[in-house]
Amino acid sequence: MSLRFWRGIVINKFKDLEMKKLTDKEILLASKMLEIAADSFGNNCCNDVDEKIFEGWSTQERKDLTKQFHDYNGDPEEYDENHLNLPDFCIMGMLSSKLKLSIQ
Repeated sequence: MSLRFWRGIVINKFKDLEMKKLTDKEILLASKMLEIAADSFGNNCCNDVDEKIFEGWSTQERKDLTKQFHDYNGDPEEYDENHLNLPDFCIMGMLSSKLKLSIQ
């Protein structure tokens, strides 16, 4: 069974159910999964993020995300508002940390 097929089953199965907020354990699980994915993606030869991922984002939202990453990464001086492309593993790592912080 392909992942695309599997995801379709899950989406169709739950589309009519009322979605509840994530539990703390689910948030920690998602955080851990993002951490694992970030480690794995960091080994790829290309870490570009497809611009389609940011569909619906304003330029200011992209700037905010990039600045937030550099603050998180400890290199705020590296922030350049004209360079908004972050590697995929960097975004995953930061989101993993933010998820953990959201339940503390």
